[in-house]
Order: sequence, then structure tokens, then C-alpha cells
Amino acid sequence: MSTLKKVAEENGERQEPLDVKGRVRLYVQSNFVLAAPPNRLDDATPLITSGIVDSIGMIGLVAFIEDRFKIELQPSEINVHGLDTLERIDTLVRSKLEHRP
Repeated sequence: MSTLKKVAEENGERQEPLDVKGRVRLYVQSNFVLAAPPNRLDDATPLITSGIVDSIGMIGLVAFIEDRFKIELQPSEINVHGLDTLERIDTLVRSKLEHRP
């Protein structure tokens, strides 16, 4: 069984594949004010560089990602490069899951 499928099952998503972007999108839409109505958030929308997520908000975002996907981000991974868009977050999470023991 793939690691992604295993995490999905651990999170009660037996029928659906792991949707990193969708889960993070819902978190951001629920916890941050978006300028584009109605809470529009594309996969490439900058979260940090646009000011949607500030430094304090990044702490909550990281905590959500770690808890939701059962991974641990290293301090060097908590930066604009890895967390600025849903696409980048998806890549980071999937990479962590695939390299998990």
C-alpha cells in the first residue's frame, strides 16, 4: 500500500485519494482573510508573499499540515520556498510522505 493511501486511510478517507491541496485550501479559506471574493484561492496563489499568511499565521499553517498529514517539517523546510502556494505545499507534503519510514 502506498504511503499516501495509508495516510488517507488513517485520516478516515478510505474512498478518496489524499487531497493535500484541497485540505490546505479549506484550512486557509477558513482561517485567513482573502482579498479575492468569494474566498477564491488558486493552486498558484501566493500565500506568504501576498500577505494572506503572515509569520504568526505560518505557525498555525505548519501545525495544521503536520497534524493533518502526520509529518514533521524541519525548520529548514518552513520557508517561503516550500509553503508559499498550494502547489508547493502539495509537493513538500508528498515528498515527506514518500520518504517516511
